[in-house]
Amino acid sequence: MKPLRQYSLFLKVLLVIAGIFPIILLLTTTVTEATTQKDARLEAILAPFQLSSYTPIAHAIGVATDTNITATFDADVAADSVVSSSFAAHTAYGGLLTGTLSVAGDTITLNPNRDLFAGEQVQVIATAGISSTGGMSLTNPTQWGFTAG
Repeated sequence: MKPLRQYSLFLKVLLVIAGIFPIILLLTTTVTEATTQKDARLEAILAPFQLSSYTPIAHAIGVATDTNITATFDADVAADSVVSSSFAAHTAYGGLLTGTLSVAGDTITLNPNRDLFAGEQVQVIATAGISSTGGMSLTNPTQWGFTAG
């Protein structure tokens, strides 16, 4: 009878393990998925906030005199961080180019109050004062220039 008892005990242990294994597998999968999601969120939070493109392009000549100036970033921009000291255009003829600054998602647009003069040189700055909606400041402040046509 002893071998039968041992066999019975072995079967009980196997059944318990078989019942627990799916639970352990489920918990392991859930923890792995949660960790992956947490890592992705953390990377998004800690990722540098960078300028990805702008118009008019640097060193452009003959740009339309009624052009808007835009800067596009790799994340949405916090609208309250965009002021004339963090995103500005200066002209050789008139100093600070005033106008309407607007933010739409990841893009800043400066719509000047006046048309540029033909031949007018414009320098644009995007400073570390600009931040993403995630709270990251612009990693590499940028300056570029162009000439109106």
